[in-house]
Amino acid sequence: MPKPAQPKGLEPETPIGRAAGKVIAAKITDVSALAEGGLAGDVDGIHDLRVAVKRLREALRLFRRLQPPGLRRRFLPSVEQLNDSLGLVRDRDVWAGHAGWVLEHVPVSEAFLGSLQAKWAKQREAYLAQLLKLWKSLVKDDGLLEGLGGLAAATAKRDRPDSRWPLDRFAYLAVAERAARVRQQLSEGRRLEEPAILHALRIAVKRLKYSIEPFLTALPALAEPYGPVADVQESVGETHDLDVLLAGMAEHVRELPVGGRRGARRAITVAHEHRGELFAQAMAHIAILDTDDWWRNLVDALD
Repeated sequence: MPKPAQPKGLEPETPIGRAAGKVIAAKITDVSALAEGGLAGDVDGIHDLRVAVKRLREALRLFRRLQPPGLRRRFLPSVEQLNDSLGLVRDRDVWAGHAGWVLEHVPVSEAFLGSLQAKWAKQREAYLAQLLKLWKSLVKDDGLLEGLGGLAAATAKRDRPDSRWPLDRFAYLAVAERAARVRQQLSEGRRLEEPAILHALRIAVKRLKYSIEPFLTALPALAEPYGPVADVQESVGETHDLDVLLAGMAEHVRELPVGGRRGARRAITVAHEHRGELFAQAMAHIAILDTDDWWRNLVDALD
């Protein structure tokens, strides 16, 4: 994934309304730059475009109250639609990749996993066609990116008391709020090995990650506490991918005749074992976020 475009001229004292407009404009630039590769449909292009659209969506959410409400209500749902549509394509790529890893370790499951990958490939083709149609409707026909550019400009020019807050004050409140949600989930002692609970933590960590990113240039000390957040987001995401793969494998077994299930049991066992390895790695990263040292580093970076 190319590094995201970073707006220039942001300082801790920059009025947050102006900063928000610049951040949103930079995310629009990223989406525009990656659109051609993503819409070509290749695996890396879809991934890069999805991440760019996700960053744009999270910037719109992060700076929600600073935007003209009419423009926000008009454009945010369309960005969410694009993100969801890209996700349907990207998910099949990720699952197929993990299934390929299992197949390397359990060659006897070739018929079972090959038919599962074929099913996902067919779904991917349909979802990609839907994505291209949606992109044409929202971006080409309705001018979504141009409209978002207008939203960014209007946000930067909006004159309201909260738009005049300095960037560092807004960052402190926004990032600390999301960090507190993550720490609350960890302090509740819930069973993170359960897929649904781990996925809920993944969402909270992802929101924290995307709330820190826009402030990294103006508040460079955030880079230190940001690193473990990014590590957790990635490692928990990989564990979640295995949970989805395992669910897909279990469902696919039931769909196949007995003759097509050769190697399925061993493949599922290996996938479970791999999931356990990924979960252990994720827990090592999560443990860092659950320390007072990490919290103090975050607060110091924002203060």
